Amino acid sequence: MDGWKASESQATFSVKDGAIVVFGRRSHLFYVGLVANHNFKNFEFEADVMTTPGSNSGIYFHTAYQETGFPDKGFEVQVNNSHTDWKRTGGLYDIQDVRDAPAPDNQWFTERIVVQGKRIRNYVNDKLIVDYTEPENVKPPENHLERKLSSGTFAFHGMTPRARCSTRTSKSRNCLTDPGNSLVWVSVESGSGIRTSMPWVTAGKAAASRPTSEFKAIRVVPQFV
Repeated sequence: MDGWKASESQATFSVKDGAIVVFGRRSHLFYVGLVANHNFKNFEFEADVMTTPGSNSGIYFHTAYQETGFPDKGFEVQVNNSHTDWKRTGGLYDIQDVRDAPAPDNQWFTERIVVQGKRIRNYVNDKLIVDYTEPENVKPPENHLERKLSSGTFAFHGMTPRARCSTRTSKSRNCLTDPGNSLVWVSVESGSGIRTSMPWVTAGKAAASRPTSEFKAIRVVPQFV
């Protein structure tokens, strides 16, 4: 997968018939490609997502590649409608959490993240779920000392060996230097996988018999200069 790098368990992420399948032990798939030198600051990120019961995933932003553990840098937006972790889809993990799932399993929903300056807004199906403005002289939680706004890359989170995470369409544009060109475009078929129309990954389809989280249409577009 050109432009992507997995941590810890590379086997958690695979490409099958045009789909990136996220299934296995804890691992994170970071964008480390050439676009914007994988460094994004202000952006709008949108993904069409489907989860199946028991799946648990997330979308990191303003993060950086690290070999082991959960990413220290940046924020995670939760993708979880029914996992035993009570923190549900759309929440800004450990900063502004959500107790009630805003969407059901087994149905596509749209998750959107908007970052502008010190403000983060998360939407599910166009409903505002989180509206967080980082305070001046912010003191991050003790277990997330680098959970503060800066800039960085994106990463997909894989965690549960009985769940899959997939991304369907992914498009990015650099808000500062490349306001018009798509950076990432990943598109998923039915089941549990990510199918791409860009050369970063090859095409594929995954079986849908186990718990999955699927990201259908991921777009990152410039909104602010």
